[in-house]
Formats: sequence, structure tokens, C-alpha cells
Amino acid sequence: MLNTIKINFAVAAIMLLALLGTAEAQTTKLFNATAVIPGQTQTIDVTQTGVFPLGCQHFFVGVFGRGMLGVSLLKNDRAGDPVFMTGIVSSSLGVRAITRAGVSKGMLSQIFEIGEGGGFVWVWSGVALSAAAAPYDYQIRFSLAQ
Repeated sequence: MLNTIKINFAVAAIMLLALLGTAEAQTTKLFNATAVIPGQTQTIDVTQTGVFPLGCQHFFVGVFGRGMLGVSLLKNDRAGDPVFMTGIVSSSLGVRAITRAGVSKGMLSQIFEIGEGGGFVWVWSGVALSAAAAPYDYQIRFSLAQ
């Protein structure tokens, strides 16, 4: 268990140092990196410029601290668009899958417990299909509560 904590911390630290300053309030990038600490919520406005699957964004999140991590996707601009988020959450408590799909206007969310030493999150999300042409706008949020 101690080795898992060390590995998670090392991965998160390397990711944070390598990608420091790449988190932004709005993104159109295919790959995005950020970090979250206890008591913090990272809200990222996403503009998906391409169609599924290649236009959907990837998010890499270093979690520094323990607590309950909420991962959510909010799309309120147009009703009826199928949206999804999938990925993994890894911490000293193990690896868990993110598996959410639904239809917009609304929010997809999932909550995970993060153990000692923090963890790592990978999320792939986006609009799977739409009657309208790209771009598609939505928000993704990462929130860590103690």
C-alpha cells in the first residue's frame, strides 16, 4: 500500500511539474492537464471542435490530498445531445472506473473516495452525437472535499 501511495504521488508530481500552467478556464485542446487540492473545484469550459470519437477531450488530473472526489460533466446549451464521460480514478484505495452516459440538458456526475497520498484521474468526455454541427460546448468539473 505504501508503494502505491508513493507511485501515485510521483506520477501526480511529475504531471504537475511537466504541465504546470496548462490548465485554463476554456479549452479546445485534445489533451488537458490540471491538479486539484482539498476544498478546490476545477471548472473547465470545453469547446469540442470535432465529432466523436476524435474530437472528444482527454483530462489528466493530479489529486493532491485525500477526500471525496466529484467528477461531473454539465451540458445545458441544447437538449437531446448524447454525452458521456469514461476513464479511471486511481488512489491508494484502488482503481475505479468512471462510467457515465446520458442526454443533455443536465449533468453527469460520479463520486470517488481518494485515499492517503492523493491519486490520479484520466477522463475522456464529450458529445457523442448531435443534430447540430460542431462545435459543442460543455463544462467538466473536478471537486475534492475532505
